[in-house]
Amino acid sequence: MKHLLALLFTIITFATMAQTTPLLGTTDAKLLTLETTCTWFNPTYESYKPDAASVAGLKKALSANATFLVFGGMWCSDTHNLLPKFFKTMDEAGVPRKNIQLYLVDEQKNSPEKLEKQYGVNNVPTFIILQNGEEKGRVVETVRQSIEADLLQLLP
Repeated sequence: MKHLLALLFTIITFATMAQTTPLLGTTDAKLLTLETTCTWFNPTYESYKPDAASVAGLKKALSANATFLVFGGMWCSDTHNLLPKFFKTMDEAGVPRKNIQLYLVDEQKNSPEKLEKQYGVNNVPTFIILQNGEEKGRVVETVRQSIEADLLQLLP
């Protein structure tokens, strides 16, 4: 009986650890939509209504080869707030998910790839617009108006 209880305890411990393992580094955005991964993502994504004029402006201003580097932290309340709004805006603007690279960092703002160092990311979330490989601008940690309006202001 002791062995059975010890085995059961071990299984439960490992199952709990697997569910709470933080996402770090390059991350598929689909993982954010899983309830077991991010309980905060779907409700905000579904309820957010991006400004239609800003979305239309983004559609017009973004080149077909525009990409986004997005840095966030699973532990960060600003990421919880803005990341779902960003993805909703990008979906409505018709930006393919393959043009969005999501990097998650730990609480010290580090990831396995160290891309955050290359781009000088000190706060999260950080949304960087790249066109033809050149940075056009970034939104860092908070927004002035909304994620869609702030991103649009970065584009010519």
